[in-house]
Amino acid sequence: MQPSIKLFVETAFGFISSFGFGLLTNIPRRALIPAGLTGAASWLAYCIFGLYSQHIVWQNLIATIVIGYLGNVFAQKYQTPVTMIYIPSLVSLVPGGMAAMGMKNLTLGSHQAGSEIISVLLIATALAVGFIVGEILFKLTFPKR
Repeated sequence: MQPSIKLFVETAFGFISSFGFGLLTNIPRRALIPAGLTGAASWLAYCIFGLYSQHIVWQNLIATIVIGYLGNVFAQKYQTPVTMIYIPSLVSLVPGGMAAMGMKNLTLGSHQAGSEIISVLLIATALAVGFIVGEILFKLTFPKR
């Protein structure tokens, strides 16, 4: 598959996954499209930054900054709590599979367990820092709203 088509398909699935998770978690209808767009934009940022950096922590940081910024923009525009956009948009970035494999390897006594668990902790930290940076960028861009 060509890189541009692959990027388009992955972005579309980023929208679908965020939109679908928003439906499952029963967020307000007015927040579904903004949550989907935020999820698609964050996954696009994740993929594009992945072309330049192979380190997953930096990819997650950049993608979460996009969520933090766009989530605030859409929350203000559509008069909805920002968490209604954050949570569905974040679902594709959470390292749940990696955490499960790390715990499995830990219980089996594998040597990989330590590095996997540290990676999960670093990604979780990057997600938290990304939200903070996104909020700060929003406050700097739109002061006193």
